[in-house]
Amino acid sequence: MHSNHIKILNQFFELEKKAQKMSDGASLQRPIDRIREAYDEMGYRVHNPIGEPYNETRTDVEANIVGQQTNGLVITDVIKPIIYFKESERNTMLQKGIVICQKP
Repeated sequence: MHSNHIKILNQFFELEKKAQKMSDGASLQRPIDRIREAYDEMGYRVHNPIGEPYNETRTDVEANIVGQQTNGLVITDVIKPIIYFKESERNTMLQKGIVICQKP
């Protein structure tokens, strides 16, 4: 049921990341916001954890660690976002994020 939506949301996430890097990416922000709102109304939430702290007890992401350090890591890149689905006031994680972590 959710697999096609997850595929679309992952592609949408990639487009959003690319639009942020483009010099004229701001022109795409309105349709991006509308797509996000439509998915929010259906119960889906896409979370980009970039900049958040990472530790080994975190269960919502799978991390690739850059360097030897394992303390004080920060998520510096997100390959796939964390995707949740809200149903009857309950959030269910549909996809763990895939991230890259390193010492800031």
